Amino acid sequence: MGTRSLQGAGREGKDYDFIADCGEDALYLKYCWSCNEDLPLCKFGGDSCKYDGMRGICRDCKSEYDKKYRLKNKNKTSERHKKYYLKNRDKRLAQMKECRLKNKH
Repeated sequence: MGTRSLQGAGREGKDYDFIADCGEDALYLKYCWSCNEDLPLCKFGGDSCKYDGMRGICRDCKSEYDKKYRLKNKNKTSERHKKYYLKNRDKRLAQMKECRLKNKH
């Protein structure tokens, strides 16, 4: 396992531990500050504001964090969802109807 630099998308000069080649793509390790583990880049979501284009927290940790936030802030998230639904009611009803027709048993 050697060290290589990623090229493109603002990743020049950033070193990641090389794991294996996947065709033209290569898998690299990135450190998750939440679970304190080095994980493959495919375990991270994108964030165009970051220097390497990836979040600093893996998808599993982010999912757990979001779940805890929703439980802690039920009223806030419920109100936000309600406002969105009322604002986009016709669009959502059409989507649900299309889904029901598409998935008839």
